[in-house]
Amino acid sequence: MKIRIQLLFFVTLEIFGTIRPPILFSPVEINPKKNERVQTISEPKKKKIPTSWGGFELTQEDKDVNGNKIVTYSLRGGAWILHDKVKLSAKAIEVIGEDAFNGFLKGGVKIEDTENKIVLYSGKGVYDKYQETVVLDERPFLIHKNKNKEITKVTAPYIKRYLGDFKIVLEKGVIIENNDYTILADEAVMLEKEDK
Repeated sequence: MKIRIQLLFFVTLEIFGTIRPPILFSPVEINPKKNERVQTISEPKKKKIPTSWGGFELTQEDKDVNGNKIVTYSLRGGAWILHDKVKLSAKAIEVIGEDAFNGFLKGGVKIEDTENKIVLYSGKGVYDKYQETVVLDERPFLIHKNKNKEITKVTAPYIKRYLGDFKIVLEKGVIIENNDYTILADEAVMLEKEDK
């Protein structure tokens, strides 16, 4: 009986193969493409900003700027740019590139952020997609409604809205008006997310 068990063990061992020690891999590999088991740490991807734009009248031009050909689009009549959830509108907008990485807003500029209940107005503005900013000129002001539906009006000669950080920087003489108070300052910073 003992001989049969040993014989059976050796026969099954030869049929199914030999016992091999496991293959050991170093945690640090010189060539990571050679070994699929080694995981490489990749850099985090930058957030892609959804942007769309339009208007009633569209004109496309190719311009040379410093030797580079750039496609520009002139939008008129209800022109708008939608940056994530913030809508920028004006009578005329010149959009640089198909992805609208820059925009020059002229005449009746209105920046609406319905999520934070803030509306900014001005005569003209400059939009930068990658810095996520809008700089407003020509008598800009903003109107903010809080939870109690009280309206606060803020005016300043220079307003810069950071679209990604939900922050507004006001400089060169700021006036904050409400039914209860009026505040005068040289500069101010408004953080929109703290109000919620």
